Amino acid sequence: AVDSSTVRQQAMSDFATAVFTAKPTVNVVWGTMPYQQNNQTTYPVSTEWQTEWAKWTGKKIVKADVATRLGIATENFYDMIHPSIYGYERIATALFDAIVAN
Repeated sequence: AVDSSTVRQQAMSDFATAVFTAKPTVNVVWGTMPYQQNNQTTYPVSTEWQTEWAKWTGKKIVKADVATRLGIATENFYDMIHPSIYGYERIATALFDAIVAN
């Protein structure tokens, strides 16, 4: 059996390949998955492979640390899983900061 993280990783790689095939000079910003507020754990999606993949292809993939910016504060969540308006503001800030820094 193939584990789900391998399937997700391949799907993300296929997506990035399609993006860079269509627009070879584009920069891509990947955001980390937010924590689940109800159990304070993150989804098992690794973003570290993206940096390695980018080195091999010569493309630029920037990591935005959304999970850390959003944190686990209750006011950042609408229903313990989905972000509130405050949560979305923090997500947008994390993405903006990653774009500006790179």
